[in-house]
Amino acid sequence: ACASPVATTSSPPSPTSPPSPTALPTPTSPPPPTASVTVEAIAEEITAGIGTVKQVSVGSPDEIIIIFEENHLSPAGQIEIATMMNRLYKNYGMRQVALEGYFKESGKLDASWFQKLPPFAAKEPIREREDVIVQLLQDGEISSSEMMALTYNDMVVTGIEIPAEYNNVEYPDDDSAPILYLYFIAYSGMTNDEMDKANELINAGKSLEAVEFVVNKDEWTSKEYALITDNTKIISADEWLKILDEIEAKANDPLFVMQSKVDFSAYKPGMDNLRKFWETASQRSRTMVDNTLEISEMSPNVPVAMVIGAAHTELVAKLF
Repeated sequence: ACASPVATTSSPPSPTSPPSPTALPTPTSPPPPTASVTVEAIAEEITAGIGTVKQVSVGSPDEIIIIFEENHLSPAGQIEIATMMNRLYKNYGMRQVALEGYFKESGKLDASWFQKLPPFAAKEPIREREDVIVQLLQDGEISSSEMMALTYNDMVVTGIEIPAEYNNVEYPDDDSAPILYLYFIAYSGMTNDEMDKANELINAGKSLEAVEFVVNKDEWTSKEYALITDNTKIISADEWLKILDEIEAKANDPLFVMQSKVDFSAYKPGMDNLRKFWETASQRSRTMVDNTLEISEMSPNVPVAMVIGAAHTELVAKLF
């Protein structure tokens, strides 16, 4: 399924910015889940039919965090996560959502404007209001977290990021440096006939075919190329850093440098820009864990939902 929660007890969008920071209210205190219900059982119930439980970790018994791993660009995934969070709200008393892409200093996500609109001004959810909210979700106009805030007056959606980790750190316009490194690493080991074939493809305007022809001539570059161009897999921030390290280590190997005489200096800035972006993304994972733990302390024995992109979940789960 597009949405895959991870139960644990312990290309990225720009964060939204409300007009002004607001104080963080205390959510209502619903009855906590029965002590006999395990975090694994909670995760299995809320994901039934629409999600996958990828990992369960047992830590502090009074802190329950359900991590929802999302693809930011998938409306279907948002619907699935919204359904799972709605089950978590109704069946297990979840009232707190920790949200990536929203700043901690901005306080609670303000949804009061919607609840004041006639005919939606009501203390309790009403069918007409919910129909509009669900349609907005289906159309991709709002996220799963925004759906929860619009639907329930006692739902608290809080940001878990800080501005310093967004300022001046953007995904590079040109992210081709790793592929160019792989291309020239593989090219240096080709026969003259193979080089001629590659040049023929380039001269014919078939650049992609040329790249794939070259990188697939070497077992190592072929494997790395397949990994970073696999559109069915989202690579985590830390995995990206490992990939960049391996590629640069190969390019800087003294024996390779002596034999190939390839000059990578023109592509080094591109690698550095990618590294800076993924290093910041990795730090953002750590910040989000710290801030989510603070939120969890406000809701002992009641689940807290954490909604983050798939590039963060591997490290976040480890940190918890």
